[in-house]
Amino acid sequence: MFRSKSSVVALAAAFATVLAVSNVFADWTQFSLPNLVDAFSPTAIANLPDGRYIFANEGNYYLQDAFGSSSYTAYSNVSPGNSADPSFISVWDSTHAIAGGGGFGASDLYSFDPSSSTAPSFAANGLSLQNYSGVFRDATSLYVGGGNGTNSTHAISYVDLTTHTTKVIIDDISTYSTGFARDAAGNLYIGDNDNQSVYKFTAAQLSLAISGTPLTIADGTFVYQSINSLGSMAVDASGRIWSAGFLANGLQLYDPASNTETTVIPGLTNANYTVTTFSVGGQAYVAYTDEANPFQGGTPLYYGYQAVPEPATFGLTLGGLVLLAACRRKSQRLS
Repeated sequence: MFRSKSSVVALAAAFATVLAVSNVFADWTQFSLPNLVDAFSPTAIANLPDGRYIFANEGNYYLQDAFGSSSYTAYSNVSPGNSADPSFISVWDSTHAIAGGGGFGASDLYSFDPSSSTAPSFAANGLSLQNYSGVFRDATSLYVGGGNGTNSTHAISYVDLTTHTTKVIIDDISTYSTGFARDAAGNLYIGDNDNQSVYKFTAAQLSLAISGTPLTIADGTFVYQSINSLGSMAVDASGRIWSAGFLANGLQLYDPASNTETTVIPGLTNANYTVTTFSVGGQAYVAYTDEANPFQGGTPLYYGYQAVPEPATFGLTLGGLVLLAACRRKSQRLS
């Protein structure tokens, strides 16, 4: 077999490139969280502006002692306690956060001070809607996803915390509840769990729906179809979409620049992950929680995070893979 020197050098360079970049997600920082309370206990996580996480498990809330620390402190005086499962936690700033009441039916949303572990002052907002996921729209309103649509289908509701009112703004998304994420420009990326597709709704569309007629999933712009269920979704600072769910292990990362979806397994190889993103001091991070065994109480829970690589890194990965494939084809022709 004959192989030109140039093709060997190119092949080696491409292989080295792929190996180097494939380890971008190898060095996750991971900590243990309090064990799962009961089988299928509801859990939720969010991050403060300084990077510290807030974690909750069946009405028990915990605050990370410092960003990067493995230690945490339990919130005391949590009221109404188990009434806020929670289904989700969303943080607006260091003193303003919302926890979803969760449950199979309609429940309230609870405002609390996430920086105070001793006096969080959980306060009911007098709302009643099924809530699976939620994100702040601004300081006084949220987008909440849950089974509030036509025939109890999954829908996105606008929630006004000042007037304590709700309105469905995207109706009839999918049969079962699913994740969604808001980007820095105020656009929403919404998962349709009936076919694992993701659709984009612009901030302008959403504003019109708040004051006018509700949208449907057909009004969104199709973005991509995932291999995974979309139970949890997040958008990082570079516009890449992260998701997790029960159809695939680990996390899924969709990069719109290359129109590719990549599987990332940061810890255990299982399908029990949730994903979130946050930024600290201009640095973007992706974080996850993972349940070792959701079928049994008392089993371990983990939290991990990593700085998100810049888009150029992913371009380098893709370029390396293309070059590797081209060199292999060339070497085969010369053999």
